[in-house]
Amino acid sequence: MSPDWDEMQSLEGRDFLADTSDPSRTWFERYISADDRVRVKNAIALATTEKGKFELEHRVIRAEGTIGWVFSRAIPVLDGAGELVEWIGAATDITERKLAEAAVPDRPM
Repeated sequence: MSPDWDEMQSLEGRDFLADTSDPSRTWFERYISADDRVRVKNAIALATTEKGKFELEHRVIRAEGTIGWVFSRAIPVLDGAGELVEWIGAATDITERKLAEAAVPDRPM
């Protein structure tokens, strides 16, 4: 990712998300579920402001167009002056876990 998360450089989706080796400025609309866009933007803003790690469970638009869940994380790459150069990240498919959690009824304590 670019320092401001405006451009994704590449993505290896491993058949979960659509791969791209071309830089994309439309990645947010292409990959992030509309239901979670505000949460993702807020998490990006916080990580960028703090120049700290990004971690968030959120919904994504999978390669075939359905909705799935990922645990996304990214770390900032800083130059010698402490300025953001880019972000390097990864996302783990957690769809099965989220579906299992949703299937379990709330239990009284």
